[in-house]
Amino acid sequence: MKELLCNYVPRLLRSSWSIELYTALQKTPRESGAKMRIVNSKALRNNRYKPLVIKRLMFLANFTQSTMNKISQQFKILLISFWGFLCFSCTQPAMKVESWFDNGNPKKIIVYSNPNNPLYYKSIVLYSNGDTAQINECFKGAKHGASMSFYQSGTVKEVSQFYRGGRVDTTLIFYDVQPPLLNEVIYYPEGSLVGESTLFFKDQRVLGNFSYYNVQRNGPFKLFYPSGLTHVAGTFHYDQLFGEFEEYFDHFHDTVIYVPDNGEPFVTTISTHKKVYRFYGLDSLLFEIEYDTSRAVVGAQGCLLCNQEKDTLLIRVGDVATQVWQTPMVENSKQYYIILNDALGIHDTISYLADSAIAKWSHDMKLPGKYEFKAVSHLEKDHFQMSDSTDFTVIVEE
Repeated sequence: MKELLCNYVPRLLRSSWSIELYTALQKTPRESGAKMRIVNSKALRNNRYKPLVIKRLMFLANFTQSTMNKISQQFKILLISFWGFLCFSCTQPAMKVESWFDNGNPKKIIVYSNPNNPLYYKSIVLYSNGDTAQINECFKGAKHGASMSFYQSGTVKEVSQFYRGGRVDTTLIFYDVQPPLLNEVIYYPEGSLVGESTLFFKDQRVLGNFSYYNVQRNGPFKLFYPSGLTHVAGTFHYDQLFGEFEEYFDHFHDTVIYVPDNGEPFVTTISTHKKVYRFYGLDSLLFEIEYDTSRAVVGAQGCLLCNQEKDTLLIRVGDVATQVWQTPMVENSKQYYIILNDALGIHDTISYLADSAIAKWSHDMKLPGKYEFKAVSHLEKDHFQMSDSTDFTVIVEE
């Protein structure tokens, strides 16, 4: 056991660009210790989604699954509890248990490849029963290098590469099944924080596509039914839904010929019967319409003038009064916004701020006094109509 801990474990923990997993079987480590390495994912560059690359990584994940299942619980306990004591006479990294479970088992273990440089280290996260949850290479508290995580069942959950907390190159995410089946492939071009992903059903047909910025979903996305028709389409803004979100019924579609600017025309199908239309603001759902399969509106909720900035505006004579709302900017609709004050004869319209869900009203106030304003909005979409209004006060002081 001492030979195993002195000679093999440091190799597992020392590599800066790989994770090496070993099994402990019956004989000496050199005779029976199976090894798996996830090579520096630079080797995957310019091989985006190529079947050979995916097959190789799938093999590694499958191998890891079978390997981890063979490691006995007793060996894991010995490895964690006695490695530092038994290896005091050999070259080794320093180790500490950072946190514990209530049952006395380690929760997180930090291993330093070089005790003189504590900025670089390995983080091993465990489940309460002692099984491995994550193995991460880290720098200054952020993931930096190779990373692997596991479901509590022992199945590989994710194989990825990080650079100072951000994903790089190719990440594979798996379903909790055996043998491992791809759930999502995330790819970042070299030197870019902007990535894209493809999700898969368990039968490995495409489920959808997402855009990423760093480790957060950011940009347009689309999910599909098993039939291949669009299920939902929308946009994420740093992991939060933002703007238009559309959900469709399955089995309703048109066949169209698409003619790109460059390239050959091709035939495709598009979903036609919308089930739900939503518009998300900066931090909440603003507006929603529900349809039935006949395309009739069966319900609606929300607001058109949402989250008014202030109920009372206090300004001086000659200053500009400014009011702001969040508003759903619904495509293919007619929307009307107007600000009313009969005493001053004001009938202003609201202007939109480009690429946002913000509407703004401004007006020069030249006379002192207290003025009551009403903002009115009206929307027409798909034979559906909705109105909304809100009040606010402007106090003009000399």
